[in-house]
Amino acid sequence: MRYIMDIPQDFLSMQVKGDDDKKRRLQILQNKPDWPHRIKMSVRSGQICLDMTEEQLVAAWGEPFQKGTTYTLGIGDHATWLYKSSLDKILIVNLQKGHIIGWTQDK
Repeated sequence: MRYIMDIPQDFLSMQVKGDDDKKRRLQILQNKPDWPHRIKMSVRSGQICLDMTEEQLVAAWGEPFQKGTTYTLGIGDHATWLYKSSLDKILIVNLQKGHIIGWTQDK
């Protein structure tokens, strides 16, 4: 698990493209001056990081195509948000108590 993750290039084509997505993220950040600096930097560049809230994840990547709940031994129940790339790869973001605890990506 990495601390910060870039959006995979093929994932970008599934989101609002180019300048529109950057403008969307910057507009959100203007209304969130209280977010920690590392979170604001991640959202600004379209990345995710551990401990981001659900709201911050949506600010960085937009809404997932699917949300669910999973049970993992040692972690317990947690939310799973699925994002899909243009190459049909699935990125699973795991959240617990409304914060990112990790993610996995198809290879």
